[in-house]
Amino acid sequence: MKNKKNPACQTKAELMQEIEALQQALETAHSNFENVCDPDLIDSYIYEINALSFRYKYLLRHVQSIQTNAAFPPQIRDLHQPRYQSSH
Repeated sequence: MKNKKNPACQTKAELMQEIEALQQALETAHSNFENVCDPDLIDSYIYEINALSFRYKYLLRHVQSIQTNAAFPPQIRDLHQPRYQSSH
């Protein structure tokens, strides 16, 4: 994949481009996983698929939050933000 940016600083269009790239990378990783026999390569593709899947889910949630926030005026949008965020 290309240069990764902080999702908080990306526009929706940039996020959608990254999601599309992740979809392609996931398809490639799944294809590679199905075509290897070496146990080390199998493990490698399992880790790659898991890492790509977690980033994909994260970006989908981020895009969804952008869409949700855009649907409300700023005063109402602020009400939907958590007051306290966990330190994780």
